[in-house]
Amino acid sequence: MPDFYYEGVSREGEKLKGQVFADNETDLRVKLRTQKIRPVKIKELAPRRQTVTISRKGTDKSVFSNEEKVFFVKELLVMFRAGLTITQALDVISAEGSTLNMKNTATALRGYMETGMTFSQALTRFPRHFDNLFLNLCAAGELRGRLEETLEQWLDYFKKEQELNSTVKKTVLYPVAVMLILLCALAIIVVGIAPVFVHIYRSYGQELPSSLLTVATLGDIIKENFILLTGLLLVFAGMIYILAKNKLIRPSIDNFLLNMPVLSPFFKDVYTLRTSMILSICLRSGVSLARAFELASQSMDNHIFEECLLRAKEAVSKGEPSAQVFAKSGLMRPMAVQIFSVGEVMGSLPEMLTELTSHLSEEVKKLSSTFSSTVEPVILTVGGLLVGSLLTSFFIPVFTLLSKIK
Repeated sequence: MPDFYYEGVSREGEKLKGQVFADNETDLRVKLRTQKIRPVKIKELAPRRQTVTISRKGTDKSVFSNEEKVFFVKELLVMFRAGLTITQALDVISAEGSTLNMKNTATALRGYMETGMTFSQALTRFPRHFDNLFLNLCAAGELRGRLEETLEQWLDYFKKEQELNSTVKKTVLYPVAVMLILLCALAIIVVGIAPVFVHIYRSYGQELPSSLLTVATLGDIIKENFILLTGLLLVFAGMIYILAKNKLIRPSIDNFLLNMPVLSPFFKDVYTLRTSMILSICLRSGVSLARAFELASQSMDNHIFEECLLRAKEAVSKGEPSAQVFAKSGLMRPMAVQIFSVGEVMGSLPEMLTELTSHLSEEVKKLSSTFSSTVEPVILTVGGLLVGSLLTSFFIPVFTLLSKIK
């Protein structure tokens, strides 16, 4: 079964090109006709190698890291631009891949293609390596003869997705980190400093203020029951984690995030931005709008947004505009809803989503910066007042003690 390169024209007059396996040229023409493609140029490339062995060991059980996935795609793009075919590119990666996992994957992909599978079909054998979005993009790009362009678009999307995840983590984790530092400072004061002051004052027969006694008593309780309290804290954290993963409770948590004071606009823009990025790359790669909504819903980690996108998919499948679904949900900015409405009517949704993605990227960064600059002073002020008041109550008896010594 040789490897053929073809150039053709679709029924709509669009010029296509690509590479497929076929028993012979006649078989290839039959395959192209089933895809409604009229071949203009057909060229036989290097014949199949019969010695390639499919090895699933080390591929099905392992997972591609983000770095490996990006490197794998970049390697393919470099060799595509150099004029190599898909099979030749996989041969190079299987011999010179940066990791053993990548070499095994490339060898297995090459082997699956030897059996007559297309590149996108071979990728489906590695669901732990490549998500549904990547698989569908490759299938659409390969069908339209634009696999190289699709991979370039995916790299750009993946870079933006990583930047968005980094922004979300910074926005959420930074205030939490500041609060944990303040809690650690309070714990040191309660457990370590307060008992020392109590011991000093009692050795001089000094009367202790109620605030100091309360803090010192709390510190003693923590010391005596440290293991028990630690265990209870771990159990509490585990219960919160389990509840957060529970399918019945998770929608309530997701709904709270989208209606949380101050952070609500930020999270809504984050999910809208992620939706816009996925829809944009899917539509530009040739994926249908209904399928694009389904893929976008699979990439959401918020149940409310996921359900909204699935309703939009159903609406599009029925020939109804998705903008109506978004308008009723109240999850997107009016500007975003209007873009969907106009884009669907004018047939320019991919281009308009690209502009929306660019705008929302800047808005998310601004909201993140505004939230951090607002919350940080509040946390530090409250924490500083609490720590300062405790330390002040510790030192008040010192003045009485000094007067007695004089």
